[in-house]
Amino acid sequence: MRRSIRQQGDTLSHPVLQALGSIAWRTTTKSAIARGTCSDSEFVWSGNRAAKAAANRGGPDIDRGYKPGAIARSMVEGAATRFPAKGQLAVIRPYRKNLLGGGEEKVRFDIFNEGTHVYVESSYAFASTDLAGELHRQHGYRVRFNDDPQYPQILEIVEEVPIPKPLALPRSTPE
Repeated sequence: MRRSIRQQGDTLSHPVLQALGSIAWRTTTKSAIARGTCSDSEFVWSGNRAAKAAANRGGPDIDRGYKPGAIARSMVEGAATRFPAKGQLAVIRPYRKNLLGGGEEKVRFDIFNEGTHVYVESSYAFASTDLAGELHRQHGYRVRFNDDPQYPQILEIVEEVPIPKPLALPRSTPE
């Protein structure tokens, strides 16, 4: 039996009503708090109800939860560029990883020159999630890359390499 939009009640299963309900909730809740007619606990519970409705609704507004991750600073100024992979070995210091999906991660790293003990440039390449899980921030690794400069990939970790610790910035002293 087919029900009309009004007969569906509080479920807001029709997409138009979902959008209108979301807009109405935001405007009425904000104005009710501003007027003082809505208590803090009512506001918390109304937010809880809205979060549960969004979780049940699905679609492009899927709540994927908190994505933990830490980001360290690069030792080189400027944005990371695509690594020019030619099948070579390089010593890298990873500082950031992003999960891309499909079992792959984008790894940003600084390239370390062992001859001069200087960080040369900041680059990125792609790696499988298993391999990226073994690359820890602020550690040095000798890794092997593929030979495709348009799609650089870290193929294997050859060894962990000791690299110098970053210099601490001088702290300002109160006068």
